[in-house]
Amino acid sequence: MSEPWYQSSGPSAEYVRKDVLGYMNINKVGWVEFEKEKQKIIQDCLLKIIPADRNDFGSYRGYASSGMHYTLATEVIKEVRICYASLIIEKKFLHFVIHQLYKPGGIMMRKVARETMVGKILSGRHQEWLNK
Repeated sequence: MSEPWYQSSGPSAEYVRKDVLGYMNINKVGWVEFEKEKQKIIQDCLLKIIPADRNDFGSYRGYASSGMHYTLATEVIKEVRICYASLIIEKKFLHFVIHQLYKPGGIMMRKVARETMVGKILSGRHQEWLNK
């Protein structure tokens, strides 16, 4: 007795990636900043969660009825949010932090002035030693 094809064969990783991407339903409402980077992050996260060598999806019937696409989409969305947040921090916030730290009179400039000879006037004895 032969089984139906959907019970004996399972989906590939590529099929599951397309299904999860469709289930995630990423709507583009208005202007999205860093659109190219966001699309690359989504694709990278899909490949990270669902690599090409992964084959534990079961049969087509089991995959469709178990709700595995919901679980995988949740994992991918969580990873995308983390990566997109780090992109926003890198592109927008980091410049302000570096500016505040290294501006004249900033925390790191005061530390450098305190721990090194940068910006200090040398005494006469040190001047003689440097000129030798």
